[in-house]
Amino acid sequence: LEKNILENIQCTFVGNGPLKKKFSNKIRKYNFIKLVNFKSRRELIKIYSQHNILLFPSKYDGWGVVPMEAMSSKMALIISKNCGIVEYLNNKKNAFIVEPNSKDISKAIRYYFYNPSKINIHGENNLKLIEKSLMNSKNSSKIFFSIINKLSSTKK
Repeated sequence: LEKNILENIQCTFVGNGPLKKKFSNKIRKYNFIKLVNFKSRRELIKIYSQHNILLFPSKYDGWGVVPMEAMSSKMALIISKNCGIVEYLNNKKNAFIVEPNSKDISKAIRYYFYNPSKINIHGENNLKLIEKSLMNSKNSSKIFFSIINKLSSTKK
C-alpha cells in the first residue's frame, strides 16, 4: 500500500492464534497496526465501534460470526469469498468481496480509502441487512415462538 494510505489508517488485529508470535514480530515496525489478545463479545463490540471496516480474509470459514457482529456495528466489510456469509452480501453494495490474497486485499483497502463515503453506506446497508435477517436473534426467536404457538393451538 502507498505511504499516504499507511499514514492514515489504523488496524487492530484481535486473537491468539498459532501465528500470533510470528505475526507480532513482523508488525513491530508498523505503528498503524495494533495487536490485541482474544476478547469477549462485549469487548469486541467496543473494538468494532472504534473502527469502520472489518477485514476478514479467511481461506475458509463455514459461516462467519465475526462478520455478522461487525455488520451489527455498522461496519463495512472486506471479506474473503470463501466465507459462507458472502452468499448474503453484494460486492460493493455492503462489502468488498475478495480472494484471500494480498493483491485483492490491497485493492479493497484502496477502494475504501479513496471512496470514504462508501464505508458509511456499506455499514448502513449491513446494519439494515442484519436487522431484517433471520441472523438477528430477535427475528428468529419471533418466528420460533410463532411456530410453537401454532403447534400448541392445533393440539387442543
